[in-house]
Amino acid sequence: MLLFPLAVLPQVLHRDLFIVLSMLLLVIYAVSRVIFPKLFAESITLEKLFGFRLKEDLGSSIRPFSTEHIYFTALYSLNLSFVILFLTNGFNSDLGELPWLKINAFWQGLLYWVLGGVVVNLLIYLKYLLIAIFSWLFNATILTSRHFIDMVNASSLFFIFVTLALAICSYRIFLLGQNPQIVIIASVLIFFFYRSMLLYIRLIQLSQYSKLYIFSYICSTELIPLFIGVIFLTT
Repeated sequence: MLLFPLAVLPQVLHRDLFIVLSMLLLVIYAVSRVIFPKLFAESITLEKLFGFRLKEDLGSSIRPFSTEHIYFTALYSLNLSFVILFLTNGFNSDLGELPWLKINAFWQGLLYWVLGGVVVNLLIYLKYLLIAIFSWLFNATILTSRHFIDMVNASSLFFIFVTLALAICSYRIFLLGQNPQIVIIASVLIFFFYRSMLLYIRLIQLSQYSKLYIFSYICSTELIPLFIGVIFLTT
């Protein structure tokens, strides 16, 4: 992250909205830490993002459709919704011209944040359906739950870091260079490729299948959808 004089940097738009949303997210995470102390400590941890060894704990063995995991997935969805809204409305650039994401008022921004969280949550569970279908096609249903849980856990922590960086931007302590959206989007793309590698290494340890077999499975569930998404967004 590069630090520049604020005079030459793009200013944050809808600053009050994003300060409020970032504070709401921080409060929700703090409350979640109190309500689910053990699960929070074993799910929102650096090991979920950087640990390549397969480890059995509450954060990894919880069922995808348990109440606790549904709650944390919803929280991750609101977090990701915040990031999307900030990238499309927080800076004066072409991304802010998307009419269906354009914010014109404070309360409209709050509504879009909640609705965005709902849409993202539905997409996450569509991803679960995709994982379940391909794990069945690959005759590797043993991978389904662990794949989904590890994907959500790693993504949750990464996007907490992204949210913190954007929140600091909204407080005007510093900005991410002259093209902050490029920095964030590039970081997200790099993370998705990294997450695919992380899942590949972990799932190898979980099953008796060959490395090539698991790589084909990861290509079908992670890399190919990622490439399709990148092509769709760039065109």
